[in-house]
Amino acid sequence: MNGSLAAHIIVLVCMGSSAPPAPPARVGPRVCELADDAASVALAARAEAALRFMSAHGLTPAGPVPVVAVGALSGEGATDRAVSVADAAAHGLGERWAGVPALLLEAPGPGSTSEDPEALLHELVHIWLRSRGAPEPAWATRVSKDEPGVIIATRESGVIEEALADFITASRSRSPVLYRASARPGTPARSVRGRGARCPEAFSGRPHADASVLSGALWDVVTRHGAEAHGILLTALAKVAPSHTHEVRALAKALTAELKRRAPKVARVWAKVVDERGLGRCQEPISLTLQRTFQSPLVQPVIPGKRGDTPMASLQRYEVQVSGSRTLSVGVRFDGQAPPNLRWDFVDARGRRVDASSSVLDAQTSSMASTRLAVPPRATRLLFRLSNPQSTPIAFDDIKVISVN
Repeated sequence: MNGSLAAHIIVLVCMGSSAPPAPPARVGPRVCELADDAASVALAARAEAALRFMSAHGLTPAGPVPVVAVGALSGEGATDRAVSVADAAAHGLGERWAGVPALLLEAPGPGSTSEDPEALLHELVHIWLRSRGAPEPAWATRVSKDEPGVIIATRESGVIEEALADFITASRSRSPVLYRASARPGTPARSVRGRGARCPEAFSGRPHADASVLSGALWDVVTRHGAEAHGILLTALAKVAPSHTHEVRALAKALTAELKRRAPKVARVWAKVVDERGLGRCQEPISLTLQRTFQSPLVQPVIPGKRGDTPMASLQRYEVQVSGSRTLSVGVRFDGQAPPNLRWDFVDARGRRVDASSSVLDAQTSSMASTRLAVPPRATRLLFRLSNPQSTPIAFDDIKVISVN
């Protein structure tokens, strides 16, 4: 193997592989060989440059050297295009790589993720977070039948990781528009600006889309303060991010404190952006108004598919003010066929369960599902989440709550 590959990055070329399953499932061994051909040397150089940029801002991964496995996502049924994993051996790269983090990439070629420096850096950020103690994000569903490759999150950790990976990548590129080199034809490149993205209304359960709430806020600081803010934000994030990936508002608060210590002027800009973007309200439920329809302002919300035998709840909670109502009807209109057994999980303000009727499909349109429930005496508000017993996630268009007295 060429010595230039050994400093920080090891490149493997893998044959006959397919998209990895979500952990903890293991896959059979792939045929992966150490590579020192010209393309692999160039790939290693791109990955090394990304690591040097990260290290310059304190974003150095701890632990073993990352493996870059090209061709690891080729094959029948592959839908992910770039994946970072904590244990290469668990994804079929061989027991010698047990416990070693890896980037699994498409085979080289025009438009592939292995030839996109931004895609490389994005995945290395995930490896940095994992190596510094950030827990694995709570993904409910990795692949949807109708939207191949779409990842659905059930917790904010997935949103935060994607936002940090996007913003750090944008800071290196000094451009808010990313991954153009590997964007599929007809697919728009991703932007970190997140124009109009505010918490909690913008949360849909799609972490790559929801990430613009946080990445857009970070980019706002750069836009207002100037390019100097890139380095200041990255160094501050290196300090606070790994231990604050569980919720957006916790990360926003920790970053505020760190910026006040490092750069008070940047801290003041950040505090204003946090307020404008609603980052302190990301955990709050979305308030639904009686007789009016709620639609997410950016992307269709998604209800995850089940994990094993357990239906997964939507990332977002909804709140209904019920003063004066004795019976409520809640309806959800879906993008396609409504699930016949959608589950409604209602609680009152004290967290006590409120029983709702079984989901009923609209007689005139198969895309609407609704439920009815009696409002408990003296209740002023109810909160609910939606759960999907199907194996694949489903998107919905809007929610309407009607008082039936």
